Amino acid sequence: MAKPLCEYYGKCGGCNLQHLETEIQLKQKAELIRHVINFEDIQVFSGEGYGYRNRQDFFFRRNGIGLREKGHASEILVVDKCPIAQPEVNKILMELNLHFKDNDNYSLRSGQGTFISAIVRAAAEGNGVCFVLNDNSPRLKEAVEKIEEYARGSQAGNIAVFYVDPNNKDFREPNDENFFVAKGNEYLAQNYLGRKFCYPIEGFFQNNHQMAEQMQKYCNEKLAAYGTSMTSKAALLDLYGGVGTFGIINSSLFRKVTIIDFSSRSIACAEKNIEENAVKNAKAIAMDLRSLKKLTVSGPLFAITDPPRSGMDIRALDSLNELKPEAIIYISCNPLQLGKELPRLKNYSVKSAAMFDMFPQTNHAEAIVELGLKN
Repeated sequence: MAKPLCEYYGKCGGCNLQHLETEIQLKQKAELIRHVINFEDIQVFSGEGYGYRNRQDFFFRRNGIGLREKGHASEILVVDKCPIAQPEVNKILMELNLHFKDNDNYSLRSGQGTFISAIVRAAAEGNGVCFVLNDNSPRLKEAVEKIEEYARGSQAGNIAVFYVDPNNKDFREPNDENFFVAKGNEYLAQNYLGRKFCYPIEGFFQNNHQMAEQMQKYCNEKLAAYGTSMTSKAALLDLYGGVGTFGIINSSLFRKVTIIDFSSRSIACAEKNIEENAVKNAKAIAMDLRSLKKLTVSGPLFAITDPPRSGMDIRALDSLNELKPEAIIYISCNPLQLGKELPRLKNYSVKSAAMFDMFPQTNHAEAIVELGLKN
């Protein structure tokens, strides 16, 4: 047994494995992946167990901000630090708790209130905060004034405000009407394997830099192992590609690269990243992956897919199976969902698999499975 480092452990709904030694955590996660994909040889990659998260979504309460309570998603536990977060994130958390001691917080129960959450991020080039506010609140003006006052004294170099309708569960991206920058820039930047990538302050980007870079290296080595005689004549599809990290890092191996994501904000960053990294053979497309079958593809093909926790859309999954890439690198933050989807890729079998401990102290893990065409 290990001694939990968090004073809120057992009350906070975040970590649930701090009481276990690292070796036991890794063994349990690898065993889960081994079981759900029915493949014995699982490589295990791990890094720092604490201080790794470069993003935390904190929620507002009347007397401060914090994280969801264990077993009570509608209740917020005010915290003054989070041991799995990077030091820069905790410094900003302290600022927020001081400045927003008394705030008009949004309540899940009543549906009333203004301040919903603060997305806090640590990045290679400047830290950031994105405040998420209830678009239906009559007190938005006062909230924005309070944020602007905070921005003037904050160590965070980039601060934005995003208005959302909590009653509308449909995916909604920031635009000129519901989003503005109070300080700095709407994009942050991080480096992977010597390449620079920008990403939206509120958008998806891996929250464990050390493990994400290991994943990039692993995927690059897997694809390079096919040899330039094969890959140099082939195209690469980077599905659910976000800001283009996998596609861009592997672009030198392939004849051309197509990065596809449903988020126009992420694709705008992917286009910037293609230009910033002087990649000449890549393009980025904002597209609903359900329409993947409409994509025109010719010649040999490889694919990387990195879907959200909900997994790949069934139509995208079937289209990918019909396209018959030489190999598919499937990256999953939800191994249970991965296990459900692999049988649908009936043209493929597992060639190799790895577990990346992207979320230490929790029962979540990242799996990467290399799939090869069946003979």
